[in-house]
Parts: sequence; C-alpha cells; structure tokens
Amino acid sequence: MKRKLIVCGMVIAAILLSYVLIRGGKYIFRVHFADAEMEATIAQNMGHYDDKCLTVRKLRRVKQLNIGYTSWYGTLKDIKKCENLQELYINYPRFEGDPDTREYLYYCYGKEMPRFESKERVREIEEELQEILIACDDLSVLSINNGEIRNDFNPEYGDARDYFNLQDLCFLYVGNRLTELEIQGMRNLDISALQYCENIKKLNLNDCEVIDYQALENLQQLEILELSDTNIASADYLLSLKTIKKLSIKNTPLAKNGKELKRLKESLTDTEIEY
Repeated sequence: MKRKLIVCGMVIAAILLSYVLIRGGKYIFRVHFADAEMEATIAQNMGHYDDKCLTVRKLRRVKQLNIGYTSWYGTLKDIKKCENLQELYINYPRFEGDPDTREYLYYCYGKEMPRFESKERVREIEEELQEILIACDDLSVLSINNGEIRNDFNPEYGDARDYFNLQDLCFLYVGNRLTELEIQGMRNLDISALQYCENIKKLNLNDCEVIDYQALENLQQLEILELSDTNIASADYLLSLKTIKKLSIKNTPLAKNGKELKRLKESLTDTEIEY
C-alpha cells in the first residue's frame, strides 16, 4: 500500500512538473542576452514590449529583424539567438511621419542620435556578422546601409559616410546562402569576398566607392544589380552577367561614357538598363 502511494505521488509530481514546464516555460527558459538594448530591440520587432518574455521558442519565430544603428549596441552577437532569421537590416531604421521629426522619433523610442563608429569597432562588427551568417542558416537577405545616416547627421560633424565604413566584406566568406545583399554608402570598399556569394540574385551597391569590380563576374545568378552613384567606369566586369534582368548605373562614369555604354547594351540585350 505504501509503495503504491509513493508511485502515485511520483506520477502526480511528474504531471505537475510537465504542466509547469509547458505553461511556464517562457519564464523558465528565458534566454540570456549579452546586450540589453539588443534584447529590447528584438522584443519590439516581435511586438513584445516586455523584453522579459523572450524564450528559445519565441526567438525561433523571428524571421525578419531591423536593428537600427549599430552604435546603439555593445555587440551584435545576440542576433545569433534568432536561429531561423531570414532577413537582417542594419543602419536602416524605420521612421514614421515627416522626416523632419526624426529627432523627436528617436526620443520617443528611447534611442540616442547615432554616433560615429571607430574603425576598430567596425572590424569587430564584421567579425560578428560572420558569426551571425554561420549561426543563422536561413539568413538570405542582408542589408547594411550607410546612406540613410546622412539624413541624421549635421554636415558640420564631417562626412556621414565615416559613421560606419566597412573595410571590406570579409564576413561574406560564409555568405553563400545569401540571395539578396545591400551594401550602401561605403568608401574604398573591397568587394572581392563577393566571389563566395554565388547564389546572390539581387545586389545593391548604390553610393559606394569600390576599389575593384572584378568580383561581379562570379555572380552568375544575378538578376538585379544596382550600381547608381558609384565609381564604376568600365563595362568589362558586367558583360558576362547574362542573367541580369535589371541594371541601374545612374550617375556613374560608366553612364556618361558613350563607348562603354554601347558595349554594355550590345552584350546585355535582354537587360533593362537605367542610366
């Protein structure tokens, strides 16, 4: 009799424990974040303004994430916790209402005006991005914008492109799963790592000063290529891209060179070219 009571007690205890784990798991399995600001941002992206509710299960639901400016965080490594992430947007915050009210909106969201990132910090971010690309197997869309920042800086502070100027794209050594990539507003940019992104279908390098465009030749699945406001001057590395459906080269040396433009049109006969 005593033994039966013990067994029954153990069964009841197991049932109660299972109930607690299922119903209260969101508190028991709360994920620890290295950066509280990133925790709050991810929660807000999910529509949860109580950042204490983030669990492994809920983080797995995050498909799209816009973190705003990098200077709001001490590290980006927490993004790796969103293991099913598909789209990541950096330095491109969403604003509501009139652009002239940006400072007010920053205040409303509890965020400071963005500050310039040091070269050392940018290098750290590049390393963190590589870790994110490795951890998030489903990440296919990556956007890093250094152009939008110009609207938020006083020109007296200097060139806004110095806010976040990528040294190179070394994190793309593991970027073969990306299908859409946007890198805007960078100076002296080394894009050689693009050769590892053979699955990219949409590439946006608008407003970038690129050192060498040769890596573009490797993107044989490319369908949309945006190079407006760049320093591209020759058609050489574009002529073999037969899969391109739309090409934008507005406000570039290439668009102003009649001879090179003719070569481009003759080679890419099925491509819509904006110039």
